[in-house]
Amino acid sequence: MPVQVRFGRGLLNSFEPTQPSVVLADPRAVPQAMATRLSAQWNAHLIEWIWQDKGECEISQLSELAPKVWRALSRHSGSALIAFGGGSSLDMAKILRWRIATGTQAPSMETVWRAQGQSLQGELIRHRLLCWPSTAGTGSEVSASATLWDRSAAAPVKLAWQPINGFADEAWVDPDLTQSCPATLTRDCGLDALSHALESLWNVRSSVLSRLLAHRAIRLIIDHLPRLLDDLTDMAAREALSEASVLAGMAMSETQTALAHALSYDLTLHEGMSHGSAVAVWLPYVAGLSCAASPAIRAQLQESLQTEQEPADFLTHWLTQFAIVPRTLAQSPTGTATLANALASARGRNQVFGAVHAT
Repeated sequence: MPVQVRFGRGLLNSFEPTQPSVVLADPRAVPQAMATRLSAQWNAHLIEWIWQDKGECEISQLSELAPKVWRALSRHSGSALIAFGGGSSLDMAKILRWRIATGTQAPSMETVWRAQGQSLQGELIRHRLLCWPSTAGTGSEVSASATLWDRSAAAPVKLAWQPINGFADEAWVDPDLTQSCPATLTRDCGLDALSHALESLWNVRSSVLSRLLAHRAIRLIIDHLPRLLDDLTDMAAREALSEASVLAGMAMSETQTALAHALSYDLTLHEGMSHGSAVAVWLPYVAGLSCAASPAIRAQLQESLQTEQEPADFLTHWLTQFAIVPRTLAQSPTGTATLANALASARGRNQVFGAVHAT
């Protein structure tokens, strides 16, 4: 794993940057009182705070932020970018840490993404990146890629930024930073982590390492997400979910996501469903297809879920406690074409299947 991971409660209290640093932060992750304290604590190495609160990694937002971030980074040689926030905020940072040498003139982020850092005019500078996740679920702090929406086209599309060496340099995972997450966000992030772990099992790229990581993550989420939603002050449960998020993110980095993620995007686009929920509603359906295709995957899922039930049935029952109603293909907004389109996508091609029947 190229990312150096540090994990534990209270990490932020003793952390100090070791080089001039720009901080990109979501104000929901860093309240003003915390920012004031950290500014005093980091005074010798702090260049500037840059705030972003849009909640979505989207090309127009990146285009707005890029000149501010790049200008600040260019003020000191060897500067670093420190990012606080959920998955979208960390994905923004993973893109914006690549700076054109001039530092002041940003091309459109659409151009930056399509080039993937390989064919831009001028030299690209890769700044050191330290990620501090404020949610437990996305795994962005330990993944190489970043996802972003392009809503400028007639049909919005979700894109992937996957340059060589796209990982953060360091992931600082302090479960205390997740305390401000409300119940719905806590649920959705936990379900997103669960999907990362499950999809790394029913994946053509599955390996011994990814399976070990996924098994541990699944068990932590199944045991602790209901407990945390019963009591959002349960810090032991928050710590377990933060650990699960990192492990599932590592598993996802080995395999990438698969069919449930590919199917989820229509629900986000057409129904406005949150990402975690949109993936979760497809998990029982894809689990059923995966088990039908591979007895080995059925056994792995039953081991991880600690059940003798069919994994699809177990997941259906488990998800109902979170008001998640599983979907089948017949309930997809665009009908049977959804499965064909999803399977043809990069994520869909990661799915382990024998014969797939669109039912």
